[in-house]
Amino acid sequence: MRKKIKLAMVTASFSINGISAVIMNYCRYMDLDRFDITIMAGIPVDSSYKEECERKGICILELPSKKQDSGRYYRALWEALSNGYDIAHIHGNSAVIAAELFLAYMRGIGIRIAHCHNTSCGHIYLHHLLKPVFHALYTEGFSCSLPAGKWLFQKRKFSIIPNAFDTEKFRFRNEDRLEIREQLHIQNGFLIGHIGRFNKAKNHTFILEVFRKAAEKNPDAYLILVGDGPDFEKIEGQIREHPFRSRIIIYGETQEPEKIYAAMDVFLFPSQHEGLGIVLVEAQISGLPCVVSDVVPREVLLGEQVTLLSLNDDLTLWSNAVMRSKACNRERFYEENVEAIKKYEIVGNVHNLENLYLSFLKDKHNRL
Repeated sequence: MRKKIKLAMVTASFSINGISAVIMNYCRYMDLDRFDITIMAGIPVDSSYKEECERKGICILELPSKKQDSGRYYRALWEALSNGYDIAHIHGNSAVIAAELFLAYMRGIGIRIAHCHNTSCGHIYLHHLLKPVFHALYTEGFSCSLPAGKWLFQKRKFSIIPNAFDTEKFRFRNEDRLEIREQLHIQNGFLIGHIGRFNKAKNHTFILEVFRKAAEKNPDAYLILVGDGPDFEKIEGQIREHPFRSRIIIYGETQEPEKIYAAMDVFLFPSQHEGLGIVLVEAQISGLPCVVSDVVPREVLLGEQVTLLSLNDDLTLWSNAVMRSKACNRERFYEENVEAIKKYEIVGNVHNLENLYLSFLKDKHNRL
């Protein structure tokens, strides 16, 4: 019987967020007869992810919170990495993951992958301080996009691993649209939507200002905000003071984002920075017109449904772009853009990732 390859996926938390979604999308399609996967994550760990992993035979080790108790987090990770892993695949946004890489190095793990998911971070001084150590510790570099790779690895070699998923799931379905709009009691309204974590980068305050401009002249305009995050209470407070708060829907988290996209009429995405912006890919696959800040990587654009604007542009320009958006034939968008969408299809990307793992191990063996 062939020995399984022991793979450790390491992440700071495993709540509903972009990095967790990428990890789950890949792990759920990997060959578990060949790979023995352990996800090591600081709390919080989403219960639905935990249940799915248990069903599939993927181990989840819950570590203390990296943010609230970093000392205990690193001590627990040190213990977790002791179990003879072949590969440590460490996810993050900056050189701060040098600490996880160092622990993997000290545990004798020969393949240490640093995987970058963004083009900025919240601790820039520490990032620059740790860069020399970081570059000495990782053996392979992955990124979700070209800008993200250049941000973390600069001129060093890295591989782009798309934030792939089951693209078929996000095809537009009119029955989903009718179901959600009936649930929200806005059958005839014009629904502006955003899905993303409530944090500084996603720029919810800007979204509320754009909506204020749009709602002033358009009594049928509504806004739906989907997600959770550290700035949730702050944004909730701003909504309570908003002149059109009765037309703003805070939806919370969802396990069925494809239905919410179907209900929307336009997707608003004014991020301050983005490693990739996978929700923008999902929204486009649903056939939605998208009004987006020009910081997003160009590789994320699938068709001609995206309007790029600068965050320095006037709010009226943004609100006009939102309200003048016209959807294409949403049912046909998938077929008409299938080649562009294929880049994000999970099955082929999982095979590519597995082959990269195997090639790294083969190269390591040949060097011995």
